Amino acid sequence: MVYGVVIIALGIFSLARAMRLHCNRVHTTAKVIKVERRWTIPVRRYSATTFRYYVQGVMYKQTRTYSFSSYKVGDSVEIIYHKNDPKVMTANGIWHLLVPLIFIIGGGVLMVFRTTFFSI
Repeated sequence: MVYGVVIIALGIFSLARAMRLHCNRVHTTAKVIKVERRWTIPVRRYSATTFRYYVQGVMYKQTRTYSFSSYKVGDSVEIIYHKNDPKVMTANGIWHLLVPLIFIIGGGVLMVFRTTFFSI
């Protein structure tokens, strides 16, 4: 049950953060300036992708890590950033909202499963 609560709390924290970005979002286009393919053990590939974008003439560079990424150097990517803090950004899409919801639902399922099937 404790694991379920921790996963739900992580999901709520992530959702609150994602909602702050979503409610204060500004759309722009960023250029992919660097892609590093990395491997971890056991044989898991991920990409560290660096984006460059401009907000009111100020350049920002942010690196994001993706498990599966098709970005290539030179690609133009639609991103969203926080209007009051342009350093906070994400690639445009629903994943920044969907992943926290998956954590919340998964934590709830884990709590019910553990309570129902493993109670003594």
